[in-house]
Amino acid sequence: MNYKIEIIIPLMLILTIFLPYAHADNIFIDLAGVIGAVNNNTNNTTQNMTNSTNLIDQTLNTIPTQIFDHFKTQTKNSIIQFNNSLLELTIILISTNPDPNRMMPLWQIIIAIISSLYLIIFLITGLKFLTVGTNITKREEAKESLKNNILMIIAINLSFLIYQLILELSTAITFFIFTNQSQYILTQTSQSGIGLILLIANSGAITSTLITLFIRYLFLLLSVPIFPIGILFYLIPSLKGWGKMIFNLIGIILSIQIIDIILLITITHAITSLGTSSSTDLIIPIGFIIIAITNTIIILYAILKSIFTMMDNSKMLSMTINTLINVATKIAIAGA
Repeated sequence: MNYKIEIIIPLMLILTIFLPYAHADNIFIDLAGVIGAVNNNTNNTTQNMTNSTNLIDQTLNTIPTQIFDHFKTQTKNSIIQFNNSLLELTIILISTNPDPNRMMPLWQIIIAIISSLYLIIFLITGLKFLTVGTNITKREEAKESLKNNILMIIAINLSFLIYQLILELSTAITFFIFTNQSQYILTQTSQSGIGLILLIANSGAITSTLITLFIRYLFLLLSVPIFPIGILFYLIPSLKGWGKMIFNLIGIILSIQIIDIILLITITHAITSLGTSSSTDLIIPIGFIIIAITNTIIILYAILKSIFTMMDNSKMLSMTINTLINVATKIAIAGA
């Protein structure tokens, strides 16, 4: 009984204290602040997530562009370095000539073969003296032949030095015309500001010029052993036309150097005159295309001239070439 009273009394006290509040008409609980704080936190979180999403999207969208721009920049730099190397090599091949000493062993072999013919040549000249009798005209011809034979021996044995002197003279003229300032202007022309397509055009133009210059370079090297053969043919009356052909061919190929130097000087003057104009970007490709075309025309002219000269000097060769041309024409007509 006592423990029941102990429980009931505290309960009655609690009810007595809180009972007036149970009959209150309005109970006010301020939840606006809590809700506002929750909403602000949610909005901030949403905004942060949106910003992060936009940043990720922008990064993902710019990655391909950045990769392409980096690849484009690296490609341009590589092409510019390649063009500069080609340009320097082109200037070297235009302004200098090959060293004939590289062909000295082959020249010595040709001289040894020609020297073995000296005895036969002098025997023929001696027979002329023995057979002319009192004929003054034929005797003069025999004397002329003897004089040509002596001159031929001297010229053939000095042919290497003569040919080397010709090459050095051509190089000296080139250096006199094409100054270091012109070389500097040409090599230091900026290509960084031009487009990729124009850089590729520069590469193609310079490369085409280099091909013609390599052909010239190789021909001048091969002319070291050919030159004494030309002297031999030129001083033999019956073979004089062949000697002229060899000399004409060498002279025409040598002329490429002077012509190219004049064109290069024209290019440098055009670059200097236009300055920073946008037209400057077109000077190098157009200029080197003109050089390549000019060299190709000169080389083809030299080859065709040599062929026609050989046809004139050799009836058998002329008949053979004409036959081949006729057969090729018939085959082309039949194929058409």
